[in-house]
Amino acid sequence: MQASFIRGVSFFFVLNILIKPIWIFGIDMVVQNRVGPEIYGEYFAVLNLTLMFAVLLDAGINMSNTRNVAGEMGNIGDFFPSLVGLRFSLLILFLLVVGSIGIVLGYDSKMMGMLAWLGFNQFLLASVLFVRSYVGGLRWFSWDAFLSIADKVFMVLVVGYFLYFQKEKTFQIEYLIAGQTAAYFLALSTGLGVIRRELGKMQWLPKIAVMRKKLREALPYATLILLMGLYTRMDGVMIERISGKEASGMYAGAFRLLDIAIQMGVLFSFVLIPIITRKIQQKAYFGTLMRSSFNLLLSISLSAVVISVFFKNEIIHLFYLHATPRMSITFAVLMCTLPAFYMGYLFGSALTAGGQTRILNRIAIGGLILNFFLNIIAISLYGELGAAVTTLITQWLAALLQMIAAKRIYNIKIAKVQWASLVAMMFTQYGVYLAASMVFRWEISLVIGGIFALSTPFLFKLVLPSRLVSLRQ
Repeated sequence: MQASFIRGVSFFFVLNILIKPIWIFGIDMVVQNRVGPEIYGEYFAVLNLTLMFAVLLDAGINMSNTRNVAGEMGNIGDFFPSLVGLRFSLLILFLLVVGSIGIVLGYDSKMMGMLAWLGFNQFLLASVLFVRSYVGGLRWFSWDAFLSIADKVFMVLVVGYFLYFQKEKTFQIEYLIAGQTAAYFLALSTGLGVIRRELGKMQWLPKIAVMRKKLREALPYATLILLMGLYTRMDGVMIERISGKEASGMYAGAFRLLDIAIQMGVLFSFVLIPIITRKIQQKAYFGTLMRSSFNLLLSISLSAVVISVFFKNEIIHLFYLHATPRMSITFAVLMCTLPAFYMGYLFGSALTAGGQTRILNRIAIGGLILNFFLNIIAISLYGELGAAVTTLITQWLAALLQMIAAKRIYNIKIAKVQWASLVAMMFTQYGVYLAASMVFRWEISLVIGGIFALSTPFLFKLVLPSRLVSLRQ
């Protein structure tokens, strides 16, 4: 892995660790506490419906672009204007699809209005990601890192004003949605400014032939993203329809904490895809990069699992005014899926970079079918907790299948001793938390155990300083 990769990941991580927690803990979480689980649960269900079909706004263009730009460094200006025209056509298709589904689900006029507004926000967000696909493919990691948090910076400023500085004591969910609209627009304007300045003047005349070509290239990725979006986001929609808005709000609160932890895997995937793409094109071996990333990501995610399971009640009650013991268990179960998400981002990035969309689509289809039928049964019986268990099963199964496929295709070796070391690390960390909790308050036990947990990947030789140094070569 090149030095630029290390710098890119570092810059990504630093910016996101500074900004995104402010948005999540200082804004989004405060909004849910302010409006209550029922209203936020309604918003969460509608938001997830737009996320399920957000791929229709993209049609796989972003993922295809990251690969293509990484390999075609000089042709960007030729097809960028045509893809802009294509995206506006896709917006109409997206609104028709989600609107029709909203009617079938029996959404009232308020929820339909929210659906249209959030749908437009998804278009703005997809446009930001579209610009980032060029920036990432060109390996402009600093600009990509900034654009990855630009929308959150603007949201913190806009929505934060309504939360903390407006004279009215009540906060309405519409303020959150309006703040998202303004933030995405500002982030998109910034991204377009980057592209315009770096690439110079373009002929802004869309070419139908180019639009068709790029759409055909992107369709395999669109299918993959659609399938993954359906089976990772359908739970939020199904909970609201089957168990009610309050259950949806409780699940949203637990899932938010998982979503925070997922972001590191997302950042890795953004940087890994262009790097691995170029290595595959150069027929260079990248197994060392994958093994080191695997050890690092699994060490981090499994450490987070131990903390979440051991301190589940304390963590949930710390953040939410409406927390319940059931919500704590839901949170712990969801956090157990974090290593699976990280594995999916890692091995999925390798398969994506190699154009192995057929394998990924097959795994996603299986995950979708399994997730749908398990959710119908589990949510009906156990509500949001059942949805969490379904997520645990489907994500781990999908991650293991992706790992097996990547190992077979690219000859990536994950030794049994690596798994054994990870399990031993988890039990050691749990033992330290247990011993500390017998003497100290939970806050102190968390700090003591957390400090020790930072050393365990090195103690069990999962992360070696010499290997980290060699990755810069």
